[in-house]
Amino acid sequence: MEKKSKELDCLRQAVTLGLRKRGRTKTFFKAVEAGLKDKESILDGERPDFVILTPQEQNGKRTLLGIEHFRVDHLVTQKQYKKGNDSKQVASIGIVEQKNVNAFYDRYHEKIMASPEMPDGLFDGMAKLLESMVNNIQRATYRNFMESFIYSMEKHLSNVNDYLQEFNKKGTGKYNIQMGFLMEVHSDFGHLYLSHDGKTEKAKNGLMLFFEELVQWIEENCDARKVNFIVFYLSETLENGIHEVVYVPTKNFRANLQRQRQKIFSYVGDDMDLEPFELNHKESVAHVVCQEDEEKFSVELSVKETPRDDKMERFLLSSKCALECEETSKDYALTGGTLFTMTLLRDNVKRWRKSCIEGEKWFYPIVIDGSPTFLKKRADEYMMRWGDEVEE
Repeated sequence: MEKKSKELDCLRQAVTLGLRKRGRTKTFFKAVEAGLKDKESILDGERPDFVILTPQEQNGKRTLLGIEHFRVDHLVTQKQYKKGNDSKQVASIGIVEQKNVNAFYDRYHEKIMASPEMPDGLFDGMAKLLESMVNNIQRATYRNFMESFIYSMEKHLSNVNDYLQEFNKKGTGKYNIQMGFLMEVHSDFGHLYLSHDGKTEKAKNGLMLFFEELVQWIEENCDARKVNFIVFYLSETLENGIHEVVYVPTKNFRANLQRQRQKIFSYVGDDMDLEPFELNHKESVAHVVCQEDEEKFSVELSVKETPRDDKMERFLLSSKCALECEETSKDYALTGGTLFTMTLLRDNVKRWRKSCIEGEKWFYPIVIDGSPTFLKKRADEYMMRWGDEVEE
């Protein structure tokens, strides 16, 4: 029951956001809302999760909507392989993080509100919680997100024929049939920089972007004759009130995104070619101290990181890809280290030399001006524009 309640809550929140939209998105969610209000229109659903008879007629028939809900997490880890099953297994740790935060709140909130004294264990518990969050956020690589996305999509696409079989039993030819996914996506992309329409800006939040690889995968793998639409319900890993909903008919998926002015970004961050579950460092350990001193509360955070041996090569490769996107007027998303390296190299590369070592994919720039004075000037321009710490 708890699972069903959460699924229904997600659908209702998606409807609330969707009704604020225009055009086909608003029309779709008005139909869903009307169906949800009429209890007789909500038919029992498990495969798919929701079967809703909408009141609006089309070609003399009402429409029966089948909606299968599932969740995609950015923070994931690899499951142990089961015997006889060589397929990839992905497990969410984002859900665990949210549960830990909720448990900490439930444990201390009332105590803090009832007394000016800090409860025993508060600071140590907070430090432990923050350390876990910082360490786990290291897993939020682009490749892990795509692995999680594809894993969840493949799992549910493999069941589509079963959904449709059950669904058609309820339709019995009397209704128009529409089958789709409600994809609840929790992500952490707030560290990215987005370049589009001739400008670059810091991402406003951690919500999922429509990456070129993601869009291509849906175009190639999602049969629009069977899955007619996808509702993307977007949130960050931890619930903080930032949500968005995007309704996309799967036929002409890319064009339907573009009609809604959704940008499609090529991803060119320095972790762009990591393998699934491979991290962007050899080792990274966070240490957090929470304390109260002279009636002031303070949090000290330090992260000890051992960088990969190929860190600079990754910055150069991703910068090369970013510069190519820029030259061809493609929208792209990148990390801070790649943006810094790109700033040093823009209009300053004679040519790129590929590594001579067999099997290596790296490229090295032959620069026009590599003097310390020139590079310092470019670095200062970056710092003045972004004010971020330069990734070394």
